[in-house]
Amino acid sequence: MNAYHLPRAGNGALADELQTFLDVIPIDEMVSILLEYASNDAEFQKVLTYLQTPEFKGLVSDLEALPEVHDLMNYIQKAGVDVYYLVNVANRYLGLKELTPQSTFNTLKITGGIRGFLDDIKAIFPLEKVRALYREKLVTSHVFADFVAQLKSPTFQRIINYLCANPNFNSLLDKAKANGVDVVAVKQLLQTILGLNVPCKV
Repeated sequence: MNAYHLPRAGNGALADELQTFLDVIPIDEMVSILLEYASNDAEFQKVLTYLQTPEFKGLVSDLEALPEVHDLMNYIQKAGVDVYYLVNVANRYLGLKELTPQSTFNTLKITGGIRGFLDDIKAIFPLEKVRALYREKLVTSHVFADFVAQLKSPTFQRIINYLCANPNFNSLLDKAKANGVDVVAVKQLLQTILGLNVPCKV
């Protein structure tokens, strides 16, 4: 069993539902792979360096300033996940202002490069289990189905539209493509699972 638990807010209903997904994902192994890449892979280290650039920090700040993002975060917080805690962990890493809600690893053999990192994570990610759990929760859990409905909403669509029009985000997409990331597949996944229109030019 993974020792990773979603931080709860309120009655924790959504956290309980999403926790079942975390429980089938080998997070310890994924973190070990991430740390190995961060320590030993030059290409991956460049990405980590990019995350500290004004360009990337500006993208995150712009995104966090969107009213739609605040609305979505407030929904998730009210539904039972302390999303502000999670976002602020990232903000502290990036050296950004924290948001406030309204009201030693083992050495692993790694493939190398950004493409290699994605392949190594994909190799251990239980995709079919996650898919099956996703379909089950849509039927059996009202709180999870409502959460997915929020991700399919016009509000979330506006966030996607904003990102696709943002120069910093498009620069990030270009760098991802240059490093072998199949951004077309990611776009298709979002459109298929959430039914969103992803107007990014990939």
